[in-house]
Amino acid sequence: MKNIFIQFLFLFICRISFAQDGKIITILPHAIDDSDKVFFQKRFNNTNSVLRLTTLQKITYLSDSFKISGYITQPKATNKKYPCLIYRRGGNRDFGFLTSFEQFYLQRVASWGYVVIASQYRGGPDSESKDEFGGADINDVLNLLHTLTQIPNADTSRIGIHGWSRGGMMVYLAMKKTSRFKAAVVAGAADLYSSIRLREGFKAAVYAE
Repeated sequence: MKNIFIQFLFLFICRISFAQDGKIITILPHAIDDSDKVFFQKRFNNTNSVLRLTTLQKITYLSDSFKISGYITQPKATNKKYPCLIYRRGGNRDFGFLTSFEQFYLQRVASWGYVVIASQYRGGPDSESKDEFGGADINDVLNLLHTLTQIPNADTSRIGIHGWSRGGMMVYLAMKKTSRFKAAVVAGAADLYSSIRLREGFKAAVYAE
């Protein structure tokens, strides 16, 4: 009887945990650094209008009970629903994490009329657990589908996904697990065996582990 109770309690806890996946637990206004803003103003003549027309927020959401850091950017006009884009960064752990450059890039996309969401991977900046380079961290991508349901302006019937380098690999893995995405834009790793020859240092530092 005791063992049955323990099993029931375990399943109950797991069910509660999974129900929380994707839940936003913090959301705060965010702005790119002033020095980076000057750089963007010199490079893109529409920088000021992009920043004026969009909002940028830093979020923390749950994925397999771990706290994962990310960003949401969207048009300031809130009188309509917008199609969604999940963006997947490249890199591994702290290498390639989301910086002001990616944040502004996402705001540019949002200014075209999209709700854009992006996140670090577990083990990255402000994110718990360990980066597995395409292991359990794929859930950090898939759980964003639930995160989007908490954004009032997000049209979750129209979700695309975009990634480059390791992020492209994560796009492929995500598309293997769900048919929710209406479109995908990928410039990423499709053959890791070949990439070992191109990036020898990854063999010991990433792939072997």
